[in-house]
Amino acid sequence: MMKKILLGLSCLLVSISGQATAAPFVEQINTGPGFATPFPGCCIWSPNTIGWYWSPTPAFNANISNGQTVYLSNVQTQLADLLNGINNDFTMTVSVFTDRPAAGGSLIDSFSFNAFGVNIPQGGFRGTGFATPVALVAGTPYFFGFSGWGAVAGPGTGGGSNWTLDSNTGLAAAGARSLGVGYTGATWETVLGSDDTSPTSTPTIRFLYDTDAPGTPGGPAAAVVPLPGALPLMLSALGLFTLCAGRRRRA
Repeated sequence: MMKKILLGLSCLLVSISGQATAAPFVEQINTGPGFATPFPGCCIWSPNTIGWYWSPTPAFNANISNGQTVYLSNVQTQLADLLNGINNDFTMTVSVFTDRPAAGGSLIDSFSFNAFGVNIPQGGFRGTGFATPVALVAGTPYFFGFSGWGAVAGPGTGGGSNWTLDSNTGLAAAGARSLGVGYTGATWETVLGSDDTSPTSTPTIRFLYDTDAPGTPGGPAAAVVPLPGALPLMLSALGLFTLCAGRRRRA
């Protein structure tokens, strides 16, 4: 009898604890471990903004197909932080647009965070994520803008860059993946560089997204969250059953 009671309580605990979430897909672009190429080991970035086009595609994730909806939960980046004069203590904003504002695009969503962060190791990823995962259509290009460097820009100082550079050639780091030319300016109207070999065409970013909608099993909002008070209630019930079983044996 007691075994059945314990089994029932175990099942109840599992059922009310919520459903586990699947780990999100992570598409890393030019993000090496430590300070290995093509990590952004250089330079100070003086403009306030920079941004690139990106889309989740089957070319980099065989688990999705063009036209499929995916749910973007976070866009993180790495910043150069080893050079004298670099100051990453500024508020960075990450915005996703239907297109560059300069090209008539509209804002879909954004989030802000302190780029210096707390307990971020040198070369660590920065980015707290969207309040609610953003629905994107695979195969459709979106524009991702990063801004905030202007708050710390000054003579000989500024925030660290988030793109690669081969200091010997002045070009993008060897083997780096290009997202196409970057853009800067208040509405990202200014083209950076001329082609895929420009350092500013090879950002260090990673995108975290799911194929399940928020709130569904495996979706980004389907976290394992036990109901408040559930565990104490079940432990009390277990104690009561144990007490009753003990009295029954003594009788």
